[in-house]
Amino acid sequence: MNNKDYIGAEWVRVDLHLHSPGVKSFTLPSGINLSSDEDREKLVREYVKRLKEAKIKIAAITDYNGIRKEWFIPIKEEAKKEGIKVFPGVELDVLFTGGKYGLHLLVVFEESEDIIGINRFIHSLDKNPQDSLFTSQRKHRPLESRLELEEMIEEMRKRYNCVIIFPHPEQDKNGLFRTYNPSQSAKYLEKIKPDAVEYYSPNTKDTLLSTGNIDEENLKRLAILENSDPKSIDEIGTKNRGEKLRTTYLKLSDFTLDAIKLALHDPQVRVKLYEKPKMTHDRIRRVKINGTTFLSNVEISLNPELNTLIGGRGVGKSAILEAIRYCLGLPVYQDEDARRKFVCDVVGSGGEIEVEIGRFYGDKKIRYLFRRTIGKEPEIIDLESSQKISLDVHQLFDGKSPVLIGQKELYYVAGDRKFQLSLIDDLIGEEVKKKQKELDETIKKLNENAEQIVRLREKLTREDEYEQELKNIEDEIKIFEKLKVVDKLKRWTNIIDNEQRLNKAGKVLKEMIEQIEIALEEGKDSIKGQIAFLKKGKPEGKEIVDEAIDVLSQFDNFTEKI
Repeated sequence: MNNKDYIGAEWVRVDLHLHSPGVKSFTLPSGINLSSDEDREKLVREYVKRLKEAKIKIAAITDYNGIRKEWFIPIKEEAKKEGIKVFPGVELDVLFTGGKYGLHLLVVFEESEDIIGINRFIHSLDKNPQDSLFTSQRKHRPLESRLELEEMIEEMRKRYNCVIIFPHPEQDKNGLFRTYNPSQSAKYLEKIKPDAVEYYSPNTKDTLLSTGNIDEENLKRLAILENSDPKSIDEIGTKNRGEKLRTTYLKLSDFTLDAIKLALHDPQVRVKLYEKPKMTHDRIRRVKINGTTFLSNVEISLNPELNTLIGGRGVGKSAILEAIRYCLGLPVYQDEDARRKFVCDVVGSGGEIEVEIGRFYGDKKIRYLFRRTIGKEPEIIDLESSQKISLDVHQLFDGKSPVLIGQKELYYVAGDRKFQLSLIDDLIGEEVKKKQKELDETIKKLNENAEQIVRLREKLTREDEYEQELKNIEDEIKIFEKLKVVDKLKRWTNIIDNEQRLNKAGKVLKEMIEQIEIALEEGKDSIKGQIAFLKKGKPEGKEIVDEAIDVLSQFDNFTEKI
């Protein structure tokens, strides 16, 4: 890490499970001839290019059962040119007694470790050290461990400062959770305490906890990583888990193995999967002091999170803070004249102070530069447009300017109740308002619920009244039964029922009579029409016609009688 640009701990993307083109599982690009130095160099450059494109700042080449020196060193050197740190590592393909399948284990070593020494040590773990672990240029054979899993890791940790990771624990058959049952896996995690485990599902977590062989707090402290485990150039830093890119970000203060271990052992704070935390709060990005006395040619880049100035008395901690306050035009709470004179003394006449601010408006960031020469008013420049703006710091921050309090001022403001309330309002006022709104809404809902409860209680208070009415009805029925009123009521009910039936039958009969009358009336008209029609007939066959007329006349007389 370049000390000039050092700003303390920062979030960087790491990938601790990479394979080089030196292993058989890594598919070579079309047309590549590994016997050609030119092709090998071209492949190394392309490999590092993919690391850079994926914004991977720390990587580990973890080839099977040993470090392929002919690939690791060129990749490491090429990556160094791009500011990428590559650590030596291995993915052990091991056979143990008691496992259903073999087991894979990632081990990452210090950058300065001797590669040949690491390979010899790994070979010494095999039951048959006389046989090479590399069976051909790109192939390997499983390591038949002479030690059990716990013993082997203990031996490795005694010998090397290293990072131990269980890769693809549930995805591949040689993962920890596939080769051992949940009870055994939980025991190994509890006893071995690896530095990390690659991704496993929440269901697997529940299964491990259900065994009772691992403490939940210990499982929480176990870092979970997402590495790419590429099988080709195209997969470097680009593989997905569902719809998410498999990425791990560590919050590191340095690019060393110890810094990586420190982050892995504090996963709740220093490990993030899929995307790094967004820093969308206003902050000081940089301070530059071109003074003529004590503070001359001072330039500090600040971390977007916590910054701490550490040093003995008189080294300039307070001087830098007072210079920032002076440049921004922030208020002084005690001994204003003395503090202004102090800044003039440590920066010097004609000295210039610059403070770069990052101001966020939602997700949009605008950078402003505060510049102030000793004895003059500060000026503010919008760095996006390079234009001066006519605002002061209070207006720029919407009436809530930054708060800077010196050590001696703390004693003064600690007794100022009004200042304390104002400070609380500035620091957490907006959050308090949000919480107050949430509280008001909650109280409103509680009141509504209370009113509903009151209404329900009112109904419940009438329960006794309803029960008494029901009891009165039951008592009256018993009295009726004793007086044989029930039988009389029953007979009366039957009479009423018969009356209803008669009324209904009468109504139906009436409707039928009306229909018959209509039909007869229509029939009479039709008969008369037919008689008139027959009377107009011809003389031939008159006897038959007259007989028909006689029959129709009789029927007509019959309908008249009805």
